[in-house]
Amino acid sequence: MPVFLLNTNVKDIPASLKKEITDVVSSSLGKPVSYIAVQINYQPNMSFGGTEEPLALCDLSSIGALSKEANKNHSKALMQLLKQRLNINSSRIYINFHNLEKANVGFRDTTFDDLM
Repeated sequence: MPVFLLNTNVKDIPASLKKEITDVVSSSLGKPVSYIAVQINYQPNMSFGGTEEPLALCDLSSIGALSKEANKNHSKALMQLLKQRLNINSSRIYINFHNLEKANVGFRDTTFDDLM
């Protein structure tokens, strides 16, 4: 059920980026690709540190696989991809991590509390 949300002021987003993010999230979290959702939003009215240079504001939500140490690895993997594909320096990327409870995530007419 991992969900990765990317908000960026970079207009030219490669068509393959959603799949690439899916693969990085799957590998980094150890979760199946079939459960991973990715949303990319182009937002021209963004700034970071008072400038409008390329930036990304991200959220990664997951049931488990997030922790103080694990998040360092997730940050590195995702930031390297965003730097490579969107030319965003890691000093202009924030990723917020959200470790969700199974009972608070709905799927297939119920919650993951019933499914896991």
